[in-house]
Amino acid sequence: MSRLERGFWDNKDRLVRKLGLSEPTNEREYYQQEAFLKRLYQNKKPHESAENYVRNLLGLRDSRVNGHGSDTIDNSFSPPIHYEIKSSIENVLIPNTQFYHEDNSRHYIIAVKREDKLSTFEFVRRGGKKKKVIRNITPEDLLLFDFGDIFILPLEAVKEHYLFQRTKKLIKDNEKYIGKRWKDYHNLSTFMTGDSKKELQEIINRQKNGDSISHEDRIFVPLTFAQAAEIIMGYGEHHRNLIRRKSFNRNYEWSVINGPVLNTNKLSKILMMDYDTKVIDEIIKRLTEKISGKTRIELINEIKGKRNLLYQELQNKKNDWNFEEDGNLEKKLIALSKWQNYEENLFS
Repeated sequence: MSRLERGFWDNKDRLVRKLGLSEPTNEREYYQQEAFLKRLYQNKKPHESAENYVRNLLGLRDSRVNGHGSDTIDNSFSPPIHYEIKSSIENVLIPNTQFYHEDNSRHYIIAVKREDKLSTFEFVRRGGKKKKVIRNITPEDLLLFDFGDIFILPLEAVKEHYLFQRTKKLIKDNEKYIGKRWKDYHNLSTFMTGDSKKELQEIINRQKNGDSISHEDRIFVPLTFAQAAEIIMGYGEHHRNLIRRKSFNRNYEWSVINGPVLNTNKLSKILMMDYDTKVIDEIIKRLTEKISGKTRIELINEIKGKRNLLYQELQNKKNDWNFEEDGNLEKKLIALSKWQNYEENLFS
């Protein structure tokens, strides 16, 4: 359990009083309250909200066990597809530990662009120094998280991006040694390309041997949403740089469809790429086929509207919250925080 989580559970009683939750009278009520508070805590983190958003939009489920494992898995394919879901306002960070998997499944990255203006961090002074910490997000703030364009890329393509960007960084760090260690730029570039591959393989070998990789040993490379679009749609300078690499697959198929609405009432985009159209066609089918007369995109749009309405309701009740007076308020909050309709049985 992280320090942040320990602090959360240490203050659980205060949170219970603030939310107006009654003391559990039996074991079932206790576990229901624990589940509510845990989910409430988890959804205070933007990436948790993004994961729930994508799972519900694509009809997937959380496949993790005690928080470990891929963010979601799709067993309708053979071999199954594992998805890692990453979200950010400007770019997503890809760690070098992302590229090792023990199974023969296929792996994808889903990059999700945050469109809300909610600041999740603040700066505080501790020990005379300025520290960046997670802001104390209120329960109603959970409903303000909003997401726009979605980029679905095979991990193989992301790996090429990682190696290319890592090589660029190593070249920049070593340019001062041209004429000393390396005779010219081409010589330096050749060596740094090899070093980036060797560096990545070393971390993969450590994972194969069961070694624990500390956060300090991880190297993160940014993937901007503009770069992701160029990779998928096959245009732009970033794509041209990638196709110069011998190992980059030039024969990807791709597609772009309209996604859920944004707060500005513009439509988001869902951009997908794969070796062939099998995966792409299946995802498009799920997004556009009707469930009880509505597509998943339409259902998410409805949930977005319900989140906004509940936010206003909670704002009005902010000074006098009492869930006992409104039996549906608690269910609405936790369900809509998880991008679900609150009529579902949340504790099954």
